[in-house]
Amino acid sequence: PSTPVTVPQAIPIPATGGKNPRPPIKFVGSPNFNRRPKGEISAIVMHATANGTLQGVIDWFNNPSAQVSAHYTIDKDGTIVQHVRDEHRAWHAGKSEWKGRPDLNSWAIGIEMVNWNNGEDPYPEAQHQAAVNLCAYLCSRYGIKPEMIVAHYDVSPGRKTDPKGYDMDRLRREVAARL
Repeated sequence: PSTPVTVPQAIPIPATGGKNPRPPIKFVGSPNFNRRPKGEISAIVMHATANGTLQGVIDWFNNPSAQVSAHYTIDKDGTIVQHVRDEHRAWHAGKSEWKGRPDLNSWAIGIEMVNWNNGEDPYPEAQHQAAVNLCAYLCSRYGIKPEMIVAHYDVSPGRKTDPKGYDMDRLRREVAARL
């Protein structure tokens, strides 16, 4: 007889119930977060890890002296892990501002994509589709407008270049088509 396979639910977040359900996500945790100020989550900041492996990102985000984290990381094969719960403030955007609002860590979700961020390392289709699925879910859940899916280089100009080579316009278009 075969043994049933149990797939653990990473975190108890309800699905949106609509056409953008919560994609499969494994919660891995990080000590690098603090309390998010009151207010809505109204943006998503896309990043590239500048690290070649998901495990390397997990290890870095679990190092308290690194003082860095993101809410999610998407591996090249489309695997999504969560480091910090949405309701907490991850440390991903640093000194940042968008549309006159500073401190995106306080009001945005941070999503890392495993990529060297050199403009040559590709973002595979599986990774892109996972980004579309995750962003569509988050936009549906929190009422985030697709134009508020921004790159780290948008909110920290002159300081950050990630996600270099990623088609942000395509991401926003494909998410908008799902809403």
